[in-house]
Amino acid sequence: MKETRWAIVGTGYIANEFAKGMQEAAAAELVAVVSRSEENGKTFAQRYGCDTVYTELAEMLQNARPDIVYIAIPNDCHFSYIMTVLEAGIPVLSEKPMVDNRRQLDAVLAKAREKDVFLMEGMWTRCFPAVRQARSWIAEGKIGKPLQFIVYIFSGVMAGIAGMIYCVLNKAANPLNLMGSEMMIIAAVVVGGTRMSGGHGTVLGTILGVVLIGLIQNNLIMLGVPTYWQTFVVGAVIVVGTAITSLKELAVQKNQKV
Repeated sequence: MKETRWAIVGTGYIANEFAKGMQEAAAAELVAVVSRSEENGKTFAQRYGCDTVYTELAEMLQNARPDIVYIAIPNDCHFSYIMTVLEAGIPVLSEKPMVDNRRQLDAVLAKAREKDVFLMEGMWTRCFPAVRQARSWIAEGKIGKPLQFIVYIFSGVMAGIAGMIYCVLNKAANPLNLMGSEMMIIAAVVVGGTRMSGGHGTVLGTILGVVLIGLIQNNLIMLGVPTYWQTFVVGAVIVVGTAITSLKELAVQKNQKV
């Protein structure tokens, strides 16, 4: 069986998981790694039996000429990297989400068709035998005409709310104690009325914070706002919310002294 020569762009957690999976595939060979840090790239490459590292994508495409490129870098970088690889006439497997908005999606699909090369988002569940069988049955009409598709995200939303409520009830909702968490969690807790002095907001406030931040991000996505601007807006909410709660604390402390 002919080996497929892969290049991996990125050296983070998901790239490591993908490289581990490649080691289980007899026909997969890692021929190049692209990383912004040459040191990180070398460490990653050596771990998975590769000795070729680049810090520039274009240079790798020209010199290594892989059969396919797997892109596992921050979401807001996906679009430009995908377009560069497709322009070189090389197939792409990109991590989720493949792009930020519909405009970018139309552009990468058009480029893939123009160059007549493979392009796929890493939605691995699509490749499950059970899913493939279900798709086959639907196409053959064996289970009737589908009337409704339901995407089960409710459990994830509830888990996120539960996690934030846990922080509130355990008085761990000080924004400073949440550093390292997702920005959405910090923003929701801040909007929920936390206090920088170590106090905590209310459960209702935190739930309202979740709803508000969710509405803000969903509207930004619908408007096609790039990921980095979404992050900026959520960050601004954190800064403003923290400033407001801090000023309230100072006012309360001042009144208590009086």
